[in-house]
Order: sequence, then C-alpha cells, then structure tokens
Amino acid sequence: MAAKYLLGLDIGGTKTAVLLGDLAGEVYLREEFATRTERGFAATFDELCETVARVRAGAAAAGRLPEAVSVSIGGPLEIEAGVVQSPPNLPGWDAVPLKRSLEERCSLPV
Repeated sequence: MAAKYLLGLDIGGTKTAVLLGDLAGEVYLREEFATRTERGFAATFDELCETVARVRAGAAAAGRLPEAVSVSIGGPLEIEAGVVQSPPNLPGWDAVPLKRSLEERCSLPV
C-alpha cells in the first residue's frame, strides 16, 4: 500500500511550522517562520499559505503529494467548524474560519 502524505500546520504565538509527513509519523519536509502576532491574522495567514506552497512544491518534486491538512493550534476553538475563537497567544484571531480558509487556499480537506 502506498504511503499517504499529510501537510501538518503548527500555528503558535511564537512560531508557525509547516511540514510534510506520512501516516507513520515520518517527516520529510519542514519549514517554519516567526509568527509575529502583532501583524494579525491576515498577514500571518498569507505567510502560512506561502510556506504551504513551498512545502507542497518540494513534496511534488519528491513524488509525495499530500492528501489532507492537519492543524495544531491553541484554543478556544470550535473544532468541527474549524473556527478559532480569540486564543490568548494569537491576538486578533477572533472568530477566524481557519478550516474553511485553508480548504479554499489549499484545495485539500482540513
């Protein structure tokens, strides 16, 4: 059976990381950037999506196409809806529809 690949996003108040891994927990590519929370959601989301695009390009070059996106982010949040509700470590992230936004930009299930 072929390995299934995922994009993993770890969004925190200090750093944000994007990685490509498989279901066995192997990590193949990883990039991170300083979150710089003073910029707010829009600027951070744009940088996140740019980083995702670079990791996806590297994944494609290696023949490892991700099938979904998994996100780690502090709450509070509405998990099923994928809405981030004002986490203390991410000021300005108020009622952010993160799941929908990522699905639209990445064209992958989140």
